[in-house]
Amino acid sequence: MHTVAVLLEAKKGKEEKLKQALLDVVEPSRSEDACIDYQLHQDNESQSKLLLFEVWINKEMRALQNKKPYIKELVSTLEKNLASPFQALMEKRIS
Repeated sequence: MHTVAVLLEAKKGKEEKLKQALLDVVEPSRSEDACIDYQLHQDNESQSKLLLFEVWINKEMRALQNKKPYIKELVSTLEKNLASPFQALMEKRIS
């Protein structure tokens, strides 16, 4: 399994636009055969901070997802709405 945690922070005034763009990729991502889990979380104290939590069969299949049109569209939206570059943690389960 391949786990990815992506930390994102919206520009001031762009919180809802970023959240909606991320929500728009949840269902298409979940429908991918290689996707085990795909969740979007929002910080309890700051609406501008979001976390994507993804679990994939393997990192190669997750890399293929990045080539999908809906992800390319998301990347374009991120560039306009993020306060700073997102942080992606690529992980493997150890327990």
